[in-house]
Amino acid sequence: MIRVLEILFVLFVVIMLITQVIIPAIRGRILFPIFGRTAKLEHDLAEANQEVAEVKLEQEVEAVKQHAKEVFTPRMDKEVATVAAEIKAAKPRKPRAKKVAIPKP
Repeated sequence: MIRVLEILFVLFVVIMLITQVIIPAIRGRILFPIFGRTAKLEHDLAEANQEVAEVKLEQEVEAVKQHAKEVFTPRMDKEVATVAAEIKAAKPRKPRAKKVAIPKP
């Protein structure tokens, strides 16, 4: 029984050596492609999650901007109108003459 397990283990190691080292080395690809595929998929998954997070944040920014526009625009318009009315109602002032230093001879 142990002898059969030893033979199966050796066959497994030989098959892994051939498929994960020798064939990729001959074709000029990365060694142990079984691990490379997983790492690439994990990288792609991380990028996709990052893109989803960015889209959610962009949507949240747009919602906040829209809310701020709805809340502050009427208030700002009222304040601008009030200041404009105060300026119109104020008495116009005479422009001040600039003081110029005259050199003494």
